[in-house]
Amino acid sequence: MKIVDTFVENLFTFWYDNSAKDELSLQFSNWKDPEFLFNFFKNNQKDLHQKIWRFISTEYAIEKTIRDALAFENELLDNSDVILKNRFKQLDDLQTSPLNLNKSKCYGMETPSWLRLYGLRVDEGVYVITGGAIKLTHRMAERAHTNIELLKLEKGRNFLMKENVFDSDSLVDLIEFHL
Repeated sequence: MKIVDTFVENLFTFWYDNSAKDELSLQFSNWKDPEFLFNFFKNNQKDLHQKIWRFISTEYAIEKTIRDALAFENELLDNSDVILKNRFKQLDDLQTSPLNLNKSKCYGMETPSWLRLYGLRVDEGVYVITGGAIKLTHRMAERAHTNIELLKLEKGRNFLMKENVFDSDSLVDLIEFHL
């Protein structure tokens, strides 16, 4: 497990052992892959057919996801004016003050969007992506694929604490040390 630069200022991502891609690349790749999306929405058709999602078809869900993923990727990776602290929110909506290594989420561009990137706030405006998901339910713990993302957030947080990462300077030191 290591952390790599995304070439977006103050945005980093985990690259897990035995993975062909870092988490940020993996999420956008999956969200733009029609075969991946077809299988995902077929397996989660019950969740897709809720009132909030307006009972849409699998085909429309695939189109919506690809469109949102392209806009989301453009916003984060191709927009030099993006302000990460405005895009990321605390994972727990009831938490009132930001903390370092706080679990965070970033929504896709469409409203409502089911695309989520999950990460850890290392410092003000500095984030490390731990993963992402298509979130169709109210709570992450309701489904296996989003529950895995909760576990990755915790695993990433534990890794950073073990490596004494507590701000952006210590994060940069860790990345340079592992090069």
